Amino acid sequence: MQLTEDPISVKYHIQSYQPGQIVIKDQHYTKTVLISSTSVKADWGPQSINELSEDDINRIASKEYEILLIGTGEQQIFLAPQLMAVAPCGIEVMTTKAACSTFNLLANEGRAVIAALFL
Repeated sequence: MQLTEDPISVKYHIQSYQPGQIVIKDQHYTKTVLISSTSVKADWGPQSINELSEDDINRIASKEYEILLIGTGEQQIFLAPQLMAVAPCGIEVMTTKAACSTFNLLANEGRAVIAALFL
């Protein structure tokens, strides 16, 4: 079977993830990363999922996005219901590894997605 590489059509995508490190456009990140298909912000706010506040979610989630992915690190940590309720878009919470894969998939499909990835 002939396999062809599916070209990445977005400006920013996640090249690799391993515990404690994310690689985006050959840049290695070792702190919290906020990524959309058009921008990357390193060290954008809280460094732990436990520090995430309603203000943080309001600052990053906007009506321009369909979905906010939150990567909680190696373990999935569920957010308090009041945090889930404040965003004007959908929120999905998962491990950071899963969030990286999901971000790439959705962004390459042209979906309006943003991901807050905690290491």
